[in-house]
Amino acid sequence: IDANFVQLITACENKYGVIILDEYDYETKFGEKYKFKKNKELYEYFLTGFRNTLISNKILSDSNKKIILLYGSKHFDGILENLIAADKNYKEVKKL
Repeated sequence: IDANFVQLITACENKYGVIILDEYDYETKFGEKYKFKKNKELYEYFLTGFRNTLISNKILSDSNKKIILLYGSKHFDGILENLIAADKNYKEVKKL
């Protein structure tokens, strides 16, 4: 479960406004590391916030009694927090 690029861009533009590309954006080649000053709020929302909500909602709508999650550590606390907020029965079993 994860967001695709279109979902991420749409969510960010809905929250922060249309993304306006500048000269540096056009000069950076596809796959090249993009060096920019991070807007922490935007970065955290883009990297984890929106995605954690998407993942949590999918888990909450799933009928399976046991689910294994394999995500980066930055996602774990946010996903668990969302799940517990929706249902106090969710708990951490094992963190790898």
